[in-house]
Amino acid sequence: QLSGAGEAVAVGLAWPGPHLGACCAAAAAVAVASGLPLDAELARRLSEYNPVGARMRAVTAPSGATILDDVYNANPLSMANGLDLLAGVPASGRRIAALGDMAELGPAAQDLHLETLEYALSAGVDLVVCTGEHFRAAAEALGSSRAVWVPGLPELMQALPTLEGGDAVLVKGSRAQRLEGVVRRLSSAGA
Repeated sequence: QLSGAGEAVAVGLAWPGPHLGACCAAAAAVAVASGLPLDAELARRLSEYNPVGARMRAVTAPSGATILDDVYNANPLSMANGLDLLAGVPASGRRIAALGDMAELGPAAQDLHLETLEYALSAGVDLVVCTGEHFRAAAEALGSSRAVWVPGLPELMQALPTLEGGDAVLVKGSRAQRLEGVVRRLSSAGA
């Protein structure tokens, strides 16, 4: 529900993630500030928006598992949002996160990667398979069998369990991690 200037309109969003509702509200605010009315036409256009590839796109694997493709980029807030979505997506099976390092975090990088792993486990993620040097140190520091570090993408694919119907998997990391290949493999018939 969007409201402002005495108007209100319901918007049904076609993309996952309650945090993306803020993006919808911001787009509506820009439209209204530019002189467009807050009406059914604006609501229709917002509801038809679909994210471009690798920006929190839900894909169904042949097994019936849900793949949350958010490999376009990553930072601590977007990781937390993605993990919240993974924790909340309807899934009768396992909740798995395949994570790559977050880039360009400066001196706090190590602490932020450890906080991300701690957050994932506290949010109810059953298994985190991660790659990248910052996640290596974070996984070692955490010492949990539910947070597994691997040196690269081939090992990440090997460490992920065979997906079954009801499973949900978040794939997320900075562009430098090149996790789009993981999404392709998980969502293909051979995964």
